[in-house]
Amino acid sequence: MSQEHTRKTTVCLHIHLKIALVLIFILVHLHWSCTVDICQPSDDCKNQDVYDRSVTAIPKKFKDGANEIFFVNSQIPVIPKGVLSKNPQIKKIEFLSTSTHSVEAGAFEGLPDITTIEISGTNVTSLPVGVFKDLHNLQKLVLKSNKIHNLENGLFDDLKKLQELHLHMNEISSIEEGTFDNLEKLSLLHLGKNNLISVSTSLFSKLKGLTIFRLYGNQLTALPDGIFDHLPDLRDLFVGFSSLTTLTLHNNQLISLPDILFGETPKITQLSLSHNNLTHIPTGVFGPLKKLRKLDLSSNQFSSISAEFFDGLEKLTDLNLQDNNIESIKQEDFEKLQSLSSLKLGKNKLQSLPGDVFDALPKLRMIFQTAYIIDSESTVCVFLIKRLLCYIITLYIYIAYIYIYIYIGITILKLNMFIILSDHMHNNWIKPFCIFRNLSDSIKC
Repeated sequence: MSQEHTRKTTVCLHIHLKIALVLIFILVHLHWSCTVDICQPSDDCKNQDVYDRSVTAIPKKFKDGANEIFFVNSQIPVIPKGVLSKNPQIKKIEFLSTSTHSVEAGAFEGLPDITTIEISGTNVTSLPVGVFKDLHNLQKLVLKSNKIHNLENGLFDDLKKLQELHLHMNEISSIEEGTFDNLEKLSLLHLGKNNLISVSTSLFSKLKGLTIFRLYGNQLTALPDGIFDHLPDLRDLFVGFSSLTTLTLHNNQLISLPDILFGETPKITQLSLSHNNLTHIPTGVFGPLKKLRKLDLSSNQFSSISAEFFDGLEKLTDLNLQDNNIESIKQEDFEKLQSLSSLKLGKNKLQSLPGDVFDALPKLRMIFQTAYIIDSESTVCVFLIKRLLCYIITLYIYIAYIYIYIYIGITILKLNMFIILSDHMHNNWIKPFCIFRNLSDSIKC
């Protein structure tokens, strides 16, 4: 019995050990997957030089062959003028979450070949004109997640080859006229999540090559007429849809749209104006958007809609009107949307729907109303049967889970009882017998 008990105990220990090893492996794997190293194992890092939080000043010289420099959490309060001038080989430099609060004019002088600069997650509140002087080959400038309040005219004048400018997640409330005028090659401008209250039409008029323009998450109450008229290649304003032709102006405070807003932007296929305070759509404002497929007008203040809202949207397939104050809809409201296949009307003030309200929509397949998804081609009975089947399947899943938990609990209970019983027998029967017969040498106690 003692040998059997020892064997059972050993098996249990092995099982627990295997479980522990599996958990450790999973945790280590998760840790590795969440850790991003600047220098990956497969990369050739001879050209990179990385400095951590122990660094308090920028070295005058970097290691031989290094042309990509990274300061990560470094305690560098100021990036002074000419501090990098003895390292003309630098092509990329990044200050990531450093304690920097000031960048002096001429900080990057003497770097004729630099193509990328990033200053992110710092306490920088302003940038002086001249800080990027003579950087004629700079292609990417990232200034996100700082505390910049305004942008002065002349700040970017020397950046003739700049293609990407990231200014999101700052506190920018004003941009001087002409600030972007010399950025002839700029294709991406990110101004999302700032404090902009208004922007002028001329502010972006010289950005002929702009294709990605992000302006969401500001405090805009209105957009001037023709703000996008001079941006013929504009395709994308939203972070999550870089491969789509998408325009997103959600989470602002827009109360109205100008009569002419989209101008020469015929490539847009997805438009989001959700989470604003719109009550009306000017007639024909969507007219230039001949390729528009998805339109999101949810979470606004519409109390009614009309056919004029949707002039020119013959190819629209998805319309979201959820979370408004719409009290009634009519058949003629949707008569121009001949390609519409999905309509969302949930969280409005609709009490009933006319029987013929969707007759003008030959391709309509799905109507999202309240918490349910109703197939417009299905009868009520079919819909209820589908819901009942879903409930039955869900119930079976719950029962299966309960059965598994009970089975595991009983198995563990039996195992524990067996171990306790074995210990009891070992302590009360075998040991006294061994002592009495003096057989401790022949019986393993």
